[in-house]
Amino acid sequence: MSTSLWFILLIILMFGYLIAVLYIIIREVRKPAEPGKTPADLRKECFAKGDITMEEFEKGRDALLK
Repeated sequence: MSTSLWFILLIILMFGYLIAVLYIIIREVRKPAEPGKTPADLRKECFAKGDITMEEFEKGRDALLK
């Protein structure tokens, strides 16, 4: 094969590599964020486990709703 054909092949391979890297970067950046737990959800979990009483739960819920 001639030198110019090898050069063209090299350019095509490098372009493909660049496209693959850009695709991976864009895919990772655009990945949707996982929703986190809100403070109200955490308070409900504590109440369900029995870590807090009903009065503490209601007091905290009222504070969060303000």
